[in-house]
Order: sequence, then structure tokens, then C-alpha cells
Amino acid sequence: MDLTSLDTTAHAQAGADLTLDHPATGDPTDITITLLGADSEDFRKEKRRLEHARNSRIRRARSRRAVEEVAMDTTPEENAALLASCVTGWKGMVEDGKKIPFSASAATRIFLKYRWISEQVDAFVGDRGNFLPTA
Repeated sequence: MDLTSLDTTAHAQAGADLTLDHPATGDPTDITITLLGADSEDFRKEKRRLEHARNSRIRRARSRRAVEEVAMDTTPEENAALLASCVTGWKGMVEDGKKIPFSASAATRIFLKYRWISEQVDAFVGDRGNFLPTA
């Protein structure tokens, strides 16, 4: 087997389409989000940036002897920003009857407001099989 066909970084950077499922019925919706995978350089770069920011918060808190007050986990906003770094576009995203133009800030807002979307995106991004050819 040629390992190039299993180059998860290259395939994750190329992206794949996720069709969102209705949160109650599981039926496919008409919303499609184009995503990079967790092995993509963009995702890994954003993850390193968030880890650096979290470590900086911890260091500052330790210097004030207040480490117990610092969240050791990423915040919901950080998780939404990390997922948003994987979005390269979307189709069919409508809110209050208006199309939502794609942007990283719009993606972050959507992921914070609609947990069911962020959960589906998170699962899709983390599944390498979504980014590898099947044949």
C-alpha cells in the first residue's frame, strides 16, 4: 500500500463536506459545511495558539498564586474558535430568514449558539475517515 494515499495531513488540509443532520430526527438538512480535518496544518496551528494562550494564563495566575482560579480546560469560546479555524465555507446557512455569509467570526458565533452544530462539526473534524479516499 502506498502511504501517500493515507497522508492524513494532506487530505485533512484539502477538506471535506459535512451535511448537517437535523438535531431531533437525524435526517440530512440542506446545510453543508466544508471543513478541514484535525490533522490539517490550520487546525494544528490554531490548537497550538490556544494551548499557548492557556499556558500563559496559567503562568500569570501562578505568579499571582491564584492558579486554582484559572480554568485548565479550554473555554467554550476557545473550542468554538478552534472549530471555526476548520471551516472554509458553507452553503444553506440561514438564520431568521437571512443567509449567513461565511466568516470565521460567524462560524464561531454559530458554534457557540447552536451546540448541535458544533457537536457534529467536532465529531466530523476528528474522524480521519472523513478525509481519506474510500477507494
